[in-house]
Amino acid sequence: MSKLSPFLKEIVKYVKVYGLFVKNCIIAEMEFRTNFFMGVAVECSWLVSKLIYAFVFYNTGATVSGYSPDAILIFIGMHTVMTGVLISFFWPNFSRLTQYVREGTLDLFITKPISLQFMVTLRYFNFGTLLPNVVGGAAMIAVGLYRLDMPPSLYDFGAFILFVALATIVTYALFLLPNLLSFKIVDMGPINQIIGQAQEVNNVPMIVYSKWVQLAGLYLLPIFTISNAFPLFILGRMDSAFLVWIIASPIILLILIRLLWRSSIAQYASASS
Repeated sequence: MSKLSPFLKEIVKYVKVYGLFVKNCIIAEMEFRTNFFMGVAVECSWLVSKLIYAFVFYNTGATVSGYSPDAILIFIGMHTVMTGVLISFFWPNFSRLTQYVREGTLDLFITKPISLQFMVTLRYFNFGTLLPNVVGGAAMIAVGLYRLDMPPSLYDFGAFILFVALATIVTYALFLLPNLLSFKIVDMGPINQIIGQAQEVNNVPMIVYSKWVQLAGLYLLPIFTISNAFPLFILGRMDSAFLVWIIASPIILLILIRLLWRSSIAQYASASS
């Protein structure tokens, strides 16, 4: 236990620091409430567009590769939740990376007594964009399950939390990966636009894509695991091998992104040098 003590202390330290990050960001949002409510309104408008998309399936009564409109609603709901996670926890940080490199802010962060990767990629948080997406997405999932005569249970809620946690790790790693090009490319605008559109491939079950696209989206760049894992699990369409990969892929991606981050920092030329 004594050997684990320093490690546990380090975890507690970072949890406390991250709590301060979140607290300060929420306080900042509340100081400018007009911007906060405008952000919520914008996300609600996007939420309405997703609901309209879902209503199309209900109005036509069509099934997609064997999935009923109620099942499709679960996929859309999970996609909505994870979109909220991406644009609230990660996008405000990843989008600043190029600015840090170009303006030399990264030089200042390097001197801080805390992990540079942690500081740069998790410093900011946007509560206004998280709330509508998580609440709306969770409501879609609940409605879909009720309409399938599968009322959510405590077990389902636990599975949801677990798969959201795993999907959050995958989201962090996959969407940070292309942003590491900030150390080489000055203008990341076009790449960020592509990254933003990449998230939309999860709006429908991955089975609608070709076999090769599914394999690439599962094992090469496992973006399909973000929004497809929980719906497939809750609908009873996930085999044990796939479940193992869902659990293993976040660990593999975290190790990979850590190695690539260290490599990028090693090649970083200080703006003040």
